[in-house]
Amino acid sequence: MTTTTTPPRTRALRALRLELRLHRETVAGTVAFSVIALLAAGLLTDILIWVAPLWAALLWYRLGREDVEQAADLRAGLGLSRADALRGRAALVVLLSLVLTVVTAVGTGIADAVGMDGATSLVVLGGTAEGPVAPVPLVLPIEALTIGLQLTVTGLIVGKECTTRRPSAWMWPLSLISYGGAVLLTSLLAMAGGFLVLQLMHLTELPFEQGIRLFGLAQIVLLAILLVLALQLLRRRVRVWAGALDAGGEVSRG
Repeated sequence: MTTTTTPPRTRALRALRLELRLHRETVAGTVAFSVIALLAAGLLTDILIWVAPLWAALLWYRLGREDVEQAADLRAGLGLSRADALRGRAALVVLLSLVLTVVTAVGTGIADAVGMDGATSLVVLGGTAEGPVAPVPLVLPIEALTIGLQLTVTGLIVGKECTTRRPSAWMWPLSLISYGGAVLLTSLLAMAGGFLVLQLMHLTELPFEQGIRLFGLAQIVLLAILLVLALQLLRRRVRVWAGALDAGGEVSRG
């Protein structure tokens, strides 16, 4: 008798589709929130743009708490293991986080473009009383890369506890604290970089606007490298967590 093995890519897609089905209310809520936040940024206020990253930071916890009783039966019907479900859950979190990251960056750009009262970029890239010196094409990718890095770091901290078991209630404040720590870290790095650029401008007598543009380009390159490294690390950690489940063992604390 000949047996066939389902290709890993097919299993991954099945797992992602199952997670979308199991968590359709959260997915629909995220999409609805994104649309409302973008509309509000252009018409009313940019306050919801500030909420979007917090929404994303809590996704690991929220999806973990939403595990339903029929999930095991549905997985079995599709020939999926707990490890496959973990991979699907991680993929769904990354997908929704990407949506919310883009919403935050684009929403900030919309609010700034229409001159919304109180509109403020989440990333300070030099500026004057009239607004940021750097053009929007530089601010938006910096915004998106920064938030993406912060959310990836958050996932590295809380992802294991929220995917290998049903997370306890204390994981939601830990998720926010982890995100806050990542924000603080990236802010300190940006401040240090800004200080170095100001010193360089002083020594070379580089025009202020040109220096800010160069600083913006350097930020984009550095943030892109850090984000790729963080995502690769998260991918490896997901493989470790899933591998432990495949082996029928417990995921270690390390």
